[in-house]
Amino acid sequence: MSTNPNAPHFVLAAVKRLYAVLPDLVGETAWNEIQDQVDAYIAALETKPNEYLVSTQLVGLLAQYESARQRLAAEIKVQEVISRNIAAQMQVIAQALGFDPTTTDGLSAAAYAHLEWEVDPATIPAPGEDANRSITMTEGGVGGAKSVKFKNMRLDLGDFSKIAAGFVTTGFDILDKPHPLLIAAGVLLTIHALHDTMKIDLSEQEASVFWGMIHSGKLKPTKTEIMNATNAEREKYGLEPLKEAQVRHSLVKLAQIKSIEQTGDSTYRIIENYTIKD
Repeated sequence: MSTNPNAPHFVLAAVKRLYAVLPDLVGETAWNEIQDQVDAYIAALETKPNEYLVSTQLVGLLAQYESARQRLAAEIKVQEVISRNIAAQMQVIAQALGFDPTTTDGLSAAAYAHLEWEVDPATIPAPGEDANRSITMTEGGVGGAKSVKFKNMRLDLGDFSKIAAGFVTTGFDILDKPHPLLIAAGVLLTIHALHDTMKIDLSEQEASVFWGMIHSGKLKPTKTEIMNATNAEREKYGLEPLKEAQVRHSLVKLAQIKSIEQTGDSTYRIIENYTIKD
């Protein structure tokens, strides 16, 4: 898994996540002048996410405004930190699903585009500073690396559930692959990385169950409804159905990393807001 922080798909993910605050970062007058151009660059990258020229032009446009330049640089650096923390396990899951593991950076970037986070800005490594294994909730770094401290993370389930095309497929030639499961895996591994004191191995099975919960159509689906939705989604991508015991085991893991919670004897819900305390 490549973690080149300036790869076009990482730039796209960061800009999409910052889009709502760009008017404040560049100024309302300037934003009215450049919004159409920014939108055109985003649309081009969504269609073909390996266009380095377009991503360079987008970064260059925003870099003209110091506040936007600094914020974009910080977002890209945070993505690099996350990517380095989840790289190895992301590759394992990719191989289990039949992916070329070298494509997983683009797939995880697709997940980042649908996540919002709040980070202590004083903890973001400077350009060129070690970002390897450097997510933490406590003081100090890991292996000498500067530690990024996350406070909150939010997933927009409405947007996330619609991920099916665009910059995940066209640019990486994986139209026939179960990419939503890898995007789900990217989200789960990111959450897992924020709880780095917990030694839990996540697999495509957990990603499938998480994806199934999203597609259950219920805010608090039962275990049976989760299993039915999960297996319906797995069938779409040529995967074997999960048994009840496997679903139950995955629900326990997902609850341990605080991506879901049990709300009754047999009902669960996805936790949309993840709060990390220093």
